[in-house]
Amino acid sequence: KDLEKLLGYEMMMAKVRLEREEKMAEQKKKEEEERRKEAERKRLLEVRKKKQMNEKIRKEAELREQERLKALEMFEQERKEIERQRQEMIRKNKEKAAKEQARAAAFLKRQKELEDEARRIEEEKKKKQKDMERKDAERNKVLELQRRKKAQEVTTAHSSAHDHAFTNQYLIQ
Repeated sequence: KDLEKLLGYEMMMAKVRLEREEKMAEQKKKEEEERRKEAERKRLLEVRKKKQMNEKIRKEAELREQERLKALEMFEQERKEIERQRQEMIRKNKEKAAKEQARAAAFLKRQKELEDEARRIEEEKKKKQKDMERKDAERNKVLELQRRKKAQEVTTAHSSAHDHAFTNQYLIQ
């Protein structure tokens, strides 16, 4: 009977041990499941963090690219504005040069006109002077001719009067 009791006790102890082992195995299984779930949760959290980090990096890269494009566009606009101003300055300089050239040409034309006018006036003076000299010479010639004619008439008249007087005296004698 003791043996049965002992055997019963052993069986009961074995049963208790078995139950305890089952409980421990169950506990271990639960703990393992918890660890697996926690590891999965951590892995998912890491994946989510990586995705968020990648998304953040991608957005920052997009922002930097947008800023780079905006800066590039601003640079291009600035370059175009500088080129436009340069072309405007070139155009203004050309206009200024053309105006200066036109002014210089007008000045030279006016100077030539004045020189031509002065030359024409000088030529007219010389022509008038020559005309006056020619007229004076003609007048002097006419006067000389008139004087000679008068002198000749006087001489002829004198000589005729003398001849008459001589003839009359001769006749008287």
